[in-house]
Amino acid sequence: MSLLKEPNVRGPGTSTVRRGPGGAWPAAGGAEVVSKVQTDYSCRPLWNWGRRTPLVARERRALLGCSQAGVHVPAVVEYREVSRGAELITTFIPDALNLDVAVERFPAQRAKIFGSAGLEIGKLHKARWTHGALYSTHILVCPESAFRIYLIDLEKGRRSLRAARDLDRFERHNRYLTRQDWADFRRGYDLGRRGLNQDFPD
Repeated sequence: MSLLKEPNVRGPGTSTVRRGPGGAWPAAGGAEVVSKVQTDYSCRPLWNWGRRTPLVARERRALLGCSQAGVHVPAVVEYREVSRGAELITTFIPDALNLDVAVERFPAQRAKIFGSAGLEIGKLHKARWTHGALYSTHILVCPESAFRIYLIDLEKGRRSLRAARDLDRFERHNRYLTRQDWADFRRGYDLGRRGLNQDFPD
């Protein structure tokens, strides 16, 4: 497997993300997978009674909950805990670009991209989940699939009514958005909050 990004180091903890063939996991259906391996990377979530819990366990819970709610996220292939660490295997999203790159590469589809992003985040919040780290790099755009949006890296995902925090973070880290971008995003977001469970309409 090849590294997708440089390992994260936090105190004694490490988090490594790799991409590779999914042949070893029948549940992947032959698709490529992403392996996230963490050692001494933990949190103490309320849903687990404050007990020390691997961050990827929280991510797995968020991915399953979001998928059940119709939010486009990578599928969970396998999860296991070993010693002081844990590994989460998910499907790799092929031909996907992060939000910033997609907007730059497909300027004629700018309204569609921001509307689709708003729709997916609206669906997330309707299901009472928050992302917790809603940056452009965690919003993937699939040009080959009608600019469908996938949300990734839900390590901080949790059940919460504080959707405004997600939106505030998104706005702070995307200062380049124009007034029209925000209008398109809000149109999609409102559709998602109202329960539109399909791709953003053209």
